[in-house]
Amino acid sequence: MSDHSPKVVVITGAARGIGFGLALEFLQRGHCVMICDLHHESVHQAVDTLEKTASSVAGRTCDVTDPKDLQDLWRAAVDEFDRVDIWINNAGVGSDQSDIIDTPIHLLQRVVDTNIKGAVYGTQVALQGMREQGGGAIYNTAGFGSDGFWRRGMTIYGTSKRAVAYFSKGVAKEVAAAASSQAGSPLVCWLNPGMVITPLVIEEARTMPSEKWKAGRRVFNMWGETIETTAQQLVERILDNQKNGVNIHLLPGWKMAWKALCSLVVRRDLFAGHGV
Repeated sequence: MSDHSPKVVVITGAARGIGFGLALEFLQRGHCVMICDLHHESVHQAVDTLEKTASSVAGRTCDVTDPKDLQDLWRAAVDEFDRVDIWINNAGVGSDQSDIIDTPIHLLQRVVDTNIKGAVYGTQVALQGMREQGGGAIYNTAGFGSDGFWRRGMTIYGTSKRAVAYFSKGVAKEVAAAASSQAGSPLVCWLNPGMVITPLVIEEARTMPSEKWKAGRRVFNMWGETIETTAQQLVERILDNQKNGVNIHLLPGWKMAWKALCSLVVRRDLFAGHGV
């Protein structure tokens, strides 16, 4: 059964996309949420929208590649809501789906810094805070590549998510090893949302060559999900979970096979209304 007692949730990279969907779902279930994003205007607009659902939301700007910004985010959440029960390192950026030889160096740096450093620094800050308060749960968003699966154009992104999964497993084992000597040890887990129709996917679709997007659209319609459905499933399983070291995987192999079979009978168009 889900734990329906009110929780305080911090979500990085939550001004849009999956992070925003998670924030909205937690709020609809009666929890308190602190969001962050890199740009002030994005945070302001997201909070304004979320407040239409519940007033128990706050936000601030945060660069997840800066440990000090993340410490300030923790303190802001505690000042606002007294504690942090769930911390989700969700901030991430995609690549341009080109081969490494052709990927601009600034983009390589941005993917590595945001996706890997953001998860590492955020986890450390949350671990330290949760050790002091006596418990909590940390979830790192992994995703494509975390299981070693490769697709051309996704090498640097998949590498970053593989690193997030390895890091999360390792820290979960550290926490388990220290649990006998520390009361209220936090949980460390990771999320695999599967294929999600995010604003980033829509933006990439608009710039792709038509033949390449035609293939991509077919794949997403077979295996993809909306942000709303993904957020609902993730939040339900996060609130259900009481174990350390858990991988919450929304699109395991058996489910991919089932969706592929279903696609032969039921045709979906997840992009209807998005103008692509």
